Amino acid sequence: DFFMRPVYLDTASKAATVYPAVANVNFDYPYTANDLFIDGENNFWITTALNGLYFYNRQTGKTIHYAYSEKAGSLPTNQLMNIVQDRLDANILWLGSLGGGLIKFNKITGKCRFYTVHDGLPNNTVYAVIADSRGKLWCSSNKGIFSFDPLTDEVLQSFTSKDGLPGDEFNRYHFLELPGDSIAFGGIDGYTVFNPLTVSKDNFQPQVVITAISVNNKPADYGDALSPFKEDINNLSQIKLPYNKNFLSFEFAALEYNVPEKLKYRYILENFDKDWVYTGNNNIAAYTKLPHGKYTLKINATNTAGEWSKYVKTLIVIIQPPFWETWWFTCLWLLAVIALIYYFLRSRVIAIQKKERQKMKFEHEASELKAQALRAQMNPHFIFNSLNSIKALIQEDKRQEAVIYLTTFSKLIRTQLNNAQQEVSLHEELETCRLYAQLEALRFGAKIECSFMVDENIDTSSLKVPPLILQPFIENAIWHGILPKKSGKVSVTVKRDNDTIECIIDDDGIGRDMAMRNKSQTSSTYESKGMGLVKNRLIMYNNISANKASIEIIDKKENNRPSGTLVIIKFKPEA
Repeated sequence: DFFMRPVYLDTASKAATVYPAVANVNFDYPYTANDLFIDGENNFWITTALNGLYFYNRQTGKTIHYAYSEKAGSLPTNQLMNIVQDRLDANILWLGSLGGGLIKFNKITGKCRFYTVHDGLPNNTVYAVIADSRGKLWCSSNKGIFSFDPLTDEVLQSFTSKDGLPGDEFNRYHFLELPGDSIAFGGIDGYTVFNPLTVSKDNFQPQVVITAISVNNKPADYGDALSPFKEDINNLSQIKLPYNKNFLSFEFAALEYNVPEKLKYRYILENFDKDWVYTGNNNIAAYTKLPHGKYTLKINATNTAGEWSKYVKTLIVIIQPPFWETWWFTCLWLLAVIALIYYFLRSRVIAIQKKERQKMKFEHEASELKAQALRAQMNPHFIFNSLNSIKALIQEDKRQEAVIYLTTFSKLIRTQLNNAQQEVSLHEELETCRLYAQLEALRFGAKIECSFMVDENIDTSSLKVPPLILQPFIENAIWHGILPKKSGKVSVTVKRDNDTIECIIDDDGIGRDMAMRNKSQTSSTYESKGMGLVKNRLIMYNNISANKASIEIIDKKENNRPSGTLVIIKFKPEA
């Protein structure tokens, strides 16, 4: 091990002062300390070939070592070349390196940032760095000379033997700053001397043209019989291809011919690529299995100075979908599905409706049979009571009254022949009730007073009602309400209440509670059965008729004593 010691030479007295060693170094390697930068009177920055960067303060003897590390902000390599102060920022040093690119070092933070070929450098080996009077950096490398702007952190220009240099490979230590702002870089083929202030920049803005298109790996040049294009390729603004011709490649070129090798390209297929694709000197863009859709291909190129041209070649690319993915096929498919669903639902509805109609027909027929059965139960009772009345008159030797009674009864029997019908008119029902009232008046004389009042504005002939629907209530009023009282009145009123026809049977008898206590077991059984029959017949009527009916029975009271019964039967004709 050897020591790297600073030596201070006083040029006036010719005296030399040797300071303590900065670090242990390996002198077997011929290039141990590569460069020294004096920062003021006491601060020194030293680059080495193997040990990285050292800071040394002559006054305090303080030493700081900066070496390669994988930590962010560390040196990218320990093999450092020359060192130069940034002319625009006193806190920044620029370092050349072997393989680590151009390094920007901050003296205050001890952190660095490095630039490589990924940032546009021609090579990652930077032998020498010189700052011109404007602050721009000029660097020699293994691939020519390049300039770098510290303000924008980008490569401004690069030059190789194709631009007139004697060679592309330069050497360490071989650089000079000459009078008049000139710079000299030495390489294996001699020195290159130039004034950076007089170096012109390529400001040309090259346009890009498409030189060839391949579809499914086959050239699709204009003029070919199999080409899908009808004009020259570069004149195309849009290409449209079927879904199975989606393997595409495009060849292109920038229209700048002096040093085409220095031109760089980038492209992007909008709606497919997320960002620009940088290809360097490669001038081909290829896509495989491109999904159907509309895309925009954009191609851009640099000039020889590395600046991107403002001209961008644009080509619209349309890959048509297969017919089964088109909107019209989707619509047809949806319509077919909707039609099938509609057909299925309609068939189902028709079947259900047919079943419901059959069910309703059966229910209607059952209701009619039940109604006929209920009417059959009512008619014998009514006829039996009438015959008993005739028998009583004959037994009482009231032959004249019996004849009149029998004549009236015969008329009533003729009307009852219509009771086999499902419905009769309200007029016919009222006529039946009048005949019945006449029969009872013939039998009981002045004991019973029965009246009928019908609103003249009601068409009783058009309203259909169940036969013998009113008569049982009149009979109950006479037999169980008035006769126990010896005399009384029964009134039958037909009137309109909005859209409802009301048939009201009002008597001033003893009331239902007293009648239940007074009547015999037979009549009690009959009345409860007869009232139940009437209610059941109204239910059947509502089931089989478009008209609707209801019944309400009110016990009248006067001074908190029973004063008769009020029966209200309501018919609501179909609108």
